Amino acid sequence: MASSIAVVGISAELPSGNTSIKNLDFESFSKFLLDGGEAYERFPEERLNIDAWKGFNQGQIHVEKGAFLKDIDLFDNIEFGISNKDARTMAPSTRKLIEHAFLALLDSGIDYRSRDVGCFMSGVIDKWAEDEYDVSGSFSNVPAMTANRVSYHLDLRGPSVPSNTACSASCTALHLAINALLREDCESAVVGGCQLNHEFARAEGVVVIVIKPLEKAIQDGDHIYGTILGTAVNAGGSAAPPNAPIAEAQRQIPKEVSYVECHATGTAQGDPAEANWVGHSFGQRDKELIIGSVKGNIGHTEVTSFLASLCKIPPNVNLSVPNPAIHWDACNMRAPYGNSILVAIASSGIGGANAHAVVECPPMLLCETLAYPCSKPVLLMAGGLSPRSAALVAESVSNTLISAVQSGRMARQMTWRSFAVVDPNNMPGSSTFPSPVMNTSQPPVVFVFSGQGPQYGNMGRELFQTFPVFRSSIEASDEIYTKATGKSLIKDYHLFERECSVNLPEPWPITVTLPSLVVFQIAIFDLLKDIGVNPDSVSGAGTRSMTIELAVARGTMAALSCGPRDAEAFLGKANALHRDVTHSADIACYNSPSAVAIAGPEVIIDDVIQLARAQEISATKIRTRVPVHSSMIKDCGDLYRRLTTEVFERDSSDHKPLIPVYSTTTGGFFSDRFTPEYFWKNARQPVYFTDTISSMVKMDPSTIFIEISPHPVLSAYLTHMTSNPRTVLNSARRPRRDQASQELRTFLTMAGQLTVAGYNKVNFMKLHNIGSRSVPAPEGPPVYPFQRKQFPLYIEASLCRKQTQPHRGPLNHDYLRLNKATHPSLADHIILGEAIMPAAGFLETAFEFGATRLMEVDISRLLSLSSEKPLRMNTRLDGCHWYVESRNEHNDKTQLHAEGYLAFPQSMEIPTDLDIDSIRVRCEQTVNSS
Repeated sequence: MASSIAVVGISAELPSGNTSIKNLDFESFSKFLLDGGEAYERFPEERLNIDAWKGFNQGQIHVEKGAFLKDIDLFDNIEFGISNKDARTMAPSTRKLIEHAFLALLDSGIDYRSRDVGCFMSGVIDKWAEDEYDVSGSFSNVPAMTANRVSYHLDLRGPSVPSNTACSASCTALHLAINALLREDCESAVVGGCQLNHEFARAEGVVVIVIKPLEKAIQDGDHIYGTILGTAVNAGGSAAPPNAPIAEAQRQIPKEVSYVECHATGTAQGDPAEANWVGHSFGQRDKELIIGSVKGNIGHTEVTSFLASLCKIPPNVNLSVPNPAIHWDACNMRAPYGNSILVAIASSGIGGANAHAVVECPPMLLCETLAYPCSKPVLLMAGGLSPRSAALVAESVSNTLISAVQSGRMARQMTWRSFAVVDPNNMPGSSTFPSPVMNTSQPPVVFVFSGQGPQYGNMGRELFQTFPVFRSSIEASDEIYTKATGKSLIKDYHLFERECSVNLPEPWPITVTLPSLVVFQIAIFDLLKDIGVNPDSVSGAGTRSMTIELAVARGTMAALSCGPRDAEAFLGKANALHRDVTHSADIACYNSPSAVAIAGPEVIIDDVIQLARAQEISATKIRTRVPVHSSMIKDCGDLYRRLTTEVFERDSSDHKPLIPVYSTTTGGFFSDRFTPEYFWKNARQPVYFTDTISSMVKMDPSTIFIEISPHPVLSAYLTHMTSNPRTVLNSARRPRRDQASQELRTFLTMAGQLTVAGYNKVNFMKLHNIGSRSVPAPEGPPVYPFQRKQFPLYIEASLCRKQTQPHRGPLNHDYLRLNKATHPSLADHIILGEAIMPAAGFLETAFEFGATRLMEVDISRLLSLSSEKPLRMNTRLDGCHWYVESRNEHNDKTQLHAEGYLAFPQSMEIPTDLDIDSIRVRCEQTVNSS
């Protein structure tokens, strides 16, 4: 195989026998095997009346034990959006596969909804007594629906393929799934098998696994249960009868395997044939070969048998005496002990369809030291398929880092989600989580970059201390800044790394303001990208450059909470009062329909602020000394263009945006190349923020806007334009004066809000600084709060009645069929060379009604026992009149063989012990049948 495949999710439900009142999940199955558990138990009465059917003749069952799942009639159809009628008609195996495919995907943590995830299922579509009215118009029980229903209810968009090669079905399904992965027909796949028996004693079980390419699993930080190195399928052709195993077909397996899990169904013919072929194929070597089979623990689960073997942990049980027909010593084989490294699993289907897989232990990955401080808050996610289940999941999550990672990975699979940012020392309660929110699709994400004004001394410090990616980005940008200015933002101004001890003038000089903001925004961008949040497009309040410092004029800016028309009126009055000032003030930013920013000489800006406040309009001076987007900077245009041209000439790229850009310079989508002239216009012209954001909201109202800024300055405008506060998120926030830093909590809150909104790409391992190669083990199997209810298996239907109803006797029950094979004790009554029903047999049918006296018995027609196919017998009672009839299956014609009357004297005491010898003495006449 060109590429190894990782098993990243497992859900199992296997029989526990009398060891537990519950079925075994994957985790408890491992303990069950290590303890040498056996799942065999007597047939449940609701499945089969073994007392009525036990025997060694044709049509009888010679075993009275099997391995059965409990509560197979329970299912939470509401959680999956399945109607009651649909759930009733659906095969129980399909219901189980839907549930366990969901749980396996939940265990894997992969994002699967509406994705190219393949579905390869093998299940028994048993006719558990279909009700003709229930199934009308339904396709729930069609064999093709085994996989299709899983794909439909879990919204899997990859190949959907049912597999039915009998006992090798789930291994064949795995082979098909791996081939689909290698052909890139799907990015991951669920492979499942479900065996539910309603007729005889084999074993029941359901297992579903999730697989994906190993390299991708490591990259995504998935927990890897094991690695599949290769699979193969073939057929035995005509080398043996369809019902006999051909072990030679399993011969092409690596010599290096340490353990072979045999198909080994426990038959006298099959087990030695398979084991000896395996041994002679690659067992004759220096290293001892270990073989075994899980069927000693749980029986033969048929279509699920391969996946049950995949879940197995040695050693074997029920191997007290090794089969002497197996060449143990000659092939250097033994039963297993210890741990295996490389395992070969054989699987053979009746009919000759063989499959084989080679599985390896998970790769040994280097664990990275957790960089996330234990005292810092963590983000916990909760999700469910309904508000009820989401709320219950919220109650169950713990506040550990591993749980934080698991909860996030699981929640992104759900349609209803909630989150909480909690301190690790405080256990979250249900009240911590707000009400779950439903999401239907993944929204586009836009990064909005703010302009100058939100800077403060301790910005970025908590993120710098927490996230290595943020810290590395700051340090890399600071090196560039140091080369350009001779000063370091970190070492000289003490920004980002520790408490700012340098008293910078207020407002900060532009040589510090703009570079520190840009450095912070680049670091936030890098951090978001590292945790999986990539923008679909970007926008902002304008690109800044240090060349703006060349502006010789001293100016300022102000934010006004009014529309452009009112702002122009204030500017007209203020500019008229200061005609002696060289430059006038202008509208610099159109932030929203009811908010603008102005820029210009400080004396004019002060007058505008007074005029606005006089009319009770909010007006705030922005913390800057550079009036960008105003006429005050037009004198430095030539120098700006020359310096930016030099920068462009040093860059060999085509200067086209790598991410779609909505430009606040043009007010819409920008697809041209960036040029020095564009950046000059960006600095000089007004910022058309309102038009830009409005065009994006118009294209997709569900767009999520993340403001990239040390403190939200544009979020209020964005909320006003989107009319939905849930679509506007903040990456950081400045604390109040009496408050500790809120940067990390704000960043985690943003990640939680983004996930609740339907964004499924947040890497929760990276978010909590668990390296992608440390791969934490899950804290037990995923527990989901299903609210299962009973869907009876139609015990009133004919098939179930046949299995569960008691028999009145061996010759008197509603499902009696008769010939020499079914009742060999009657076959020695031969007349003219043909076995016929003896008269005593007819009389026995009457006595099995409980009669104590027969009258007017008339045996009118012989009943031959020589037919190859057993005849259908009908013994009926009409009042006290008793009849024995047979029915011809070809023409459905009924023939009467015997009749009479019987009595049930209430007062007559029925003898418990009969003296057979005395009865024989009374029988004086002898009849020679020859």
